[in-house]
Amino acid sequence: LILSIFFYLIFMLLFHNSHYVRRSFYEKKKSKNLRFLSVKYPYYVDPITSQRLPVPPTNYPNLPKSQRVKRDQTAINHYKTGYVLKYPKAARFDWSNYDVHHIRPLQYGGDNSENNLFTLPRVFHQTIVNSWWRNY
Repeated sequence: LILSIFFYLIFMLLFHNSHYVRRSFYEKKKSKNLRFLSVKYPYYVDPITSQRLPVPPTNYPNLPKSQRVKRDQTAINHYKTGYVLKYPKAARFDWSNYDVHHIRPLQYGGDNSENNLFTLPRVFHQTIVNSWWRNY
């Protein structure tokens, strides 16, 4: 099951009409990783909520660790509980196969609020989405 989900997500990433995140000339000049400039932001639609993973802007500041909000597992657990209550189909979720993704990562000024969290399949999150953010 996990392998089939992984291949489906790879297929969607490669062949689905996704958005490019474009950068201005100035941002391109100061970018250290030029490969990022042509990498599409991962496309994903939550099958339970039908919501699309939002495409981020290109101007999030990289905050020093001392200024970042800490990851709050209590808030993430609260999000999971609310997700299952709001969407009864999610009651069958095996959360060991899913991660709660910060739409705006903590490193870039995000927080643990419910509107900054998004449910993603674990394999997709850890291999595709996190890889994209490492090159942001």
